[in-house]
Amino acid sequence: MTIAAGLSVAERLVQVLHHLDIERAHFAASIPADIIGFVQAYPERMASLTLVCPPRLDPSPLRALGSRLQIIVGDQGPPAAMVRQAAKSLPDATLIWLQEYFSPPWADAVADRAHDIDTAFLDFLCDPLTNRPGPVRRPTPKAPSQALPTTAKGRARP
Repeated sequence: MTIAAGLSVAERLVQVLHHLDIERAHFAASIPADIIGFVQAYPERMASLTLVCPPRLDPSPLRALGSRLQIIVGDQGPPAAMVRQAAKSLPDATLIWLQEYFSPPWADAVADRAHDIDTAFLDFLCDPLTNRPGPVRRPTPKAPSQALPTTAKGRARP
């Protein structure tokens, strides 16, 4: 497979998926700008997107993902406030709050909170609602346990 110079990240990702004969894939990123072009151009090719402690978050290009979007972020500081604001425009997204964690852009959240992030990511991938092709309303959850990280919808994640 050869990739022509000058292609956008979105076009390169589509070429890789086509070459590997993958119709839809799950993606994870920290910087939304790295993947937004793909989200906008090929939302049907994205099975899900998990953003881990994004330093910036414009919700408008992410709305098309509906319930296929998960955002993992610390519950403290400006990044948490930014995600809380953006989440108002992303009602179907799953939000995971890393308890007592501040995630500035220079932090390595995956190294700092590997277990919490691994668990949230795997739970999200195993959720049958995540694997549907379009926006899906998740069922109303029961009251969360205070000891576990929770989603914005209040569903506890082990």
